[in-house]
Amino acid sequence: MVCRLVVKPVESKKFTGKVISSIKDLIGCGAYNEDFEILCSEPIEFMREWRCFVYYDQIIDVRPYKGDWHYNYDAEVLDEIMDQFIEWDKRPRACSIDIGVTKDGRTLLIECNDAYSLGAYGLVDYKYAKLLSARWSQLLEREDVFDYRKYQ
Repeated sequence: MVCRLVVKPVESKKFTGKVISSIKDLIGCGAYNEDFEILCSEPIEFMREWRCFVYYDQIIDVRPYKGDWHYNYDAEVLDEIMDQFIEWDKRPRACSIDIGVTKDGRTLLIECNDAYSLGAYGLVDYKYAKLLSARWSQLLEREDVFDYRKYQ
């Protein structure tokens, strides 16, 4: 019997999440003297994946980054994910929420990523800069000088 698990560290950037099928797959997932928490889940085959850019509790763009263009996500599921995200007291001002669609059409949350280290994935440059500014100002406990929403 082959056991496969997806593992990802709880603490950001310890290692990149990966599918583990054998002991060799653990190479690069830490060191013998480290003992940190990981999340484990069963692998899911996604037919298409998107990165949703979240800025002050609003999705400002959704960018496909992998998969077959014939598949589309369910916007109602994404709305439910955002409703739950907004209830989180310690949520970041800016982040990404990655979603995917399975072969049977289910839209699922893949992961959330902190904006302080996100790639742009085609997001318009000024939106990307505002996203980074929002998160870094929150981390540094400073005013976000590029938050122009206050002038609307």
